[in-house]
Amino acid sequence: MLALLLAACEAEPERTVPASPSPSPIPSPATPAPSPITSPAERACVDATTAALARVVMLDFEFRPDCLVVLGGQGLILRNRGGNLHNLTIESSQVGIDVTPGDVARTEAVSLPAGTYTFYCIYHQGQGMVGELTVTEAG
Repeated sequence: MLALLLAACEAEPERTVPASPSPSPIPSPATPAPSPITSPAERACVDATTAALARVVMLDFEFRPDCLVVLGGQGLILRNRGGNLHNLTIESSQVGIDVTPGDVARTEAVSLPAGTYTFYCIYHQGQGMVGELTVTEAG
């Protein structure tokens, strides 16, 4: 048995562990740490104005797409491909829809004035599950 263990250890290639790098200085309060959340200006917005329903996928702790352009009065189709209960809530509106894992939800026409809104998952907003919705004039 011992010979079998020794043979297995010898068969595994030897790994070289790099030397520890010298410690980096701790940033001062004047140097803010970079934010892990993408700002709206850095998002690539998807134009869904030509679709019958604008599609949004909820996966893990993100929306795909996380930036969407829709027509005023256009509906949404929400698909939860993650393993957690997710929600899509649009700020300054009555829209707040829960979608259980594996399910799909469709909204009626979303009536919002033209403008840009933040949408988020009420359960995972703290983990960065936030997006941007730009509503254009009705088509």
